[in-house]
Amino acid sequence: MTSVPAKIIAYPGHTESTSESKPSLNPPGIGISAPAQKEAITLEEIAGNSDLQAQIELRLKSMISELGLLKAENRWQEIIDLFHPLEDKEPEIVKFCLGLDLRGEIAFCLSQIKRFDDAIRQYEICLSQAPESFRLHSALGFTFYSCSAGSKKSRNPTAFAGKKGPHT
Repeated sequence: MTSVPAKIIAYPGHTESTSESKPSLNPPGIGISAPAQKEAITLEEIAGNSDLQAQIELRLKSMISELGLLKAENRWQEIIDLFHPLEDKEPEIVKFCLGLDLRGEIAFCLSQIKRFDDAIRQYEICLSQAPESFRLHSALGFTFYSCSAGSKKSRNPTAFAGKKGPHT
């Protein structure tokens, strides 16, 4: 004897317009409310997002490779033109919180062209996502040091020019 799973034909107080339609998984008045049903993520959406996330991760790897090639040639401004601000250029990467390494590289490039305020802002965003990262903390510290050294140099050009000052 084989068993056949039972088919729910109708819920009490619920009428279906056709016998061909599938019964609802959540009967009326039971389970998830109508607004919550609209906000609930279906398995298809989750699967679609995982495919999208995999595509974005691949795109991110190619972007980091491209950035590495430009960085090797010290083409800082081109890197910034391509990737900064990250929220405008690559919103999907920001949405899935995948841009930590890319944002750190952008911050480094910003500091190389003396845009210290923007670099510090980018490092602070990175540190909000990875507060335990020694690499990010040290990069931020180096950016602060470069910023202060640059301001000292602009106030006293002989201090960093290799010339002996009055105190040596």
